[in-house]
Amino acid sequence: MSHSKSRARDAMSLNRAIRISGAVLFGLMLLCGATGIVAAWMQTAALQRQTTAAALFANHEGADMMHDAIRSDVLAAFQAAEPGSTLQRTDIQTDFRTHLAELRKGIAADSAYTGDASVAAVTSKLAAPMEAYVRSATQIIDRIERRPDTARAMLPGFFAQFRHLEVAMGAASEAIEANSQRSADDAKRIGQIAMILLVITLAIGIAGTIAFVVLAVRRVVQPIIVLADTMRELGDGNLAAEVTGADRGDERAAKTARGRRAARRRGAKEHDRRRARQLPPADARSADVRLRRAVGSSADDGGDRRRAQGAHALSGRRGG
Repeated sequence: MSHSKSRARDAMSLNRAIRISGAVLFGLMLLCGATGIVAAWMQTAALQRQTTAAALFANHEGADMMHDAIRSDVLAAFQAAEPGSTLQRTDIQTDFRTHLAELRKGIAADSAYTGDASVAAVTSKLAAPMEAYVRSATQIIDRIERRPDTARAMLPGFFAQFRHLEVAMGAASEAIEANSQRSADDAKRIGQIAMILLVITLAIGIAGTIAFVVLAVRRVVQPIIVLADTMRELGDGNLAAEVTGADRGDERAAKTARGRRAARRRGAKEHDRRRARQLPPADARSADVRLRRAVGSSADDGGDRRRAQGAHALSGRRGG
């Protein structure tokens, strides 16, 4: 059974073997290219998630700063209302409007993030306390100049709203920071996986190339070299030269068989010529006489046949 499998393996056509080898190499190239593309895509996606998480973290930190800045604006407005204060009310109101717009923008960006469920769960709770805090700060600043006592009485409620929003902002900060760290870890892990995939694919490609070269040398190059040496010996007249690979069923076996037959014909002719040169003169003359007699006999027989055919044809015409 193993012998028949070996013969079938040996009988594989060289053209077919080359096509199969080309297909295997093409498959290895395709595997390497696809692995590189997938690895690049994975890393790009991971870096994109990391970038988005980092941007969210930076945005939330900015919103938290605006949360503190609005409290400072309220306290500065009270200070500007004191006699002899050098603070300008218009400057404070301008800063307050700027900080208010930035706070709302930051909270809206936090609430719009949907990349992580744990982050979305806490950022969705920021809008309500932020609006209550902003409404309290706006009312105090509007009343400081006209009704400072009423505005001052509103301060405890304002600080309660500040602390309520601060707690919500702190919970969001923890969730956003944890998400940013997870994104960074995921990007690092995916980068390592992509590197491992590329190394494995490269190793497979190198192993496949080495196997292809070894197989080509063993089953194509070396047999061709042996065949060339055998043909050279047969051409030199060594009909006893050992012919290897003649039992194969591929192009090499056919080439070997044709070369062996051609060499034997050439060797036989050369052997006859050498033997004729080595014959004694009498034997050579007797061989020449026998040859001429055989040729003459053939010619006489041919003449007799032609004369008989002519007489038969003439008698046929007379009878007609």
